[in-house]
Amino acid sequence: MIGRTAEAAFFGRVLRDLAAASILEVVGLFIPTKKNGATRDFYKQLGFAQAGVRTDGSEEWRFRLADGLLELPPHIRMTERTVESD
Repeated sequence: MIGRTAEAAFFGRVLRDLAAASILEVVGLFIPTKKNGATRDFYKQLGFAQAGVRTDGSEEWRFRLADGLLELPPHIRMTERTVESD
C-alpha cells in the first residue's frame, strides 16, 4: 500500500459515475479491526466528512457529490470497455 493512488483514482471514477446517475450523496462505513488501522483515514483523505461514530466504534463518512468531485491523478488513465460474454 503506497499512497493509495490507484484506490483514489478508482473511487474518483465511481463517484463521477454516481454523480452522472444523479446520486446526491455517498455513505461509507469504516469498521476498525486489528488489521485495517492503516486505512483509518482513507475516507478523510478522499474528502468525505465524518458523520458520526457508532457505539461499536465504526465510523460513518459522507460525500456530497454536489460539493465537487475528486481530482483524478494525472498519471492514471481510466478507460471503459464492454466485455461480451459467449
